[in-house]
Amino acid sequence: MDHTRTDCNQLVEKVCERQHKTKVRCGKQKDGCHKCIQEDKEVERRIKRDLQLEEDRRQREENYTRQLQEIQDEVEHQRRVNKYEVDEELRKQTLEQHRAELDALKDAEERLRLQNKLKKQAAAKAAEKAQAKASTGAKGPATSAPSKDADLASGPEEEWQFSKQYEGAQSKPLDDLMEMIGLERVKQEFLTVKSKVDTALRQGISMVSERFSCSMLGNPGTGRPPYTIFCSCRA
Repeated sequence: MDHTRTDCNQLVEKVCERQHKTKVRCGKQKDGCHKCIQEDKEVERRIKRDLQLEEDRRQREENYTRQLQEIQDEVEHQRRVNKYEVDEELRKQTLEQHRAELDALKDAEERLRLQNKLKKQAAAKAAEKAQAKASTGAKGPATSAPSKDADLASGPEEEWQFSKQYEGAQSKPLDDLMEMIGLERVKQEFLTVKSKVDTALRQGISMVSERFSCSMLGNPGTGRPPYTIFCSCRA
């Protein structure tokens, strides 16, 4: 009845713990259930497959997170670079505009000094001529023909005539403006704008962003009919 110590080849039915019914040789009853072994191998294969799948998913997730972080860092860096470049360009434009305005003011000051010098020289010559005529006993008040420099009108008209005479400036609209009576502040403002533009052109400074617009309303002060002038231009 006990065949555990003998190599019995008689087939017997066996039920394992998982209720698998199999037929095995009598001498091999202690061996494990081959169906259980197959199931265990299948379960192990599925577990390994799922573990590999989870590992692949984890690696993809890590790669995605790393690449996303790198791109976000690069985007933020590029935004800062662009902002710094824009700020630098604005600073350059501001410096150029103020530098052009300063040069224009210096040029205007230099012209005024030269004009005053020429006026003094003309006045001194006129005084010398008057004194000479008075010493020779000429009748009537001593007068002398004023020089061309002395005939220049005062203020903006004088500055514009000086620019035309010594700097070769030409402008029909400015000629028309200077012929108007009064409007001294308007005339001076136009000359200042012209000086600023001329200085910027000489220095090669872009004035695309500059705007020179104005409107003059009302009477010129001589009783003529009211007039209206509108001007809207870009440098």
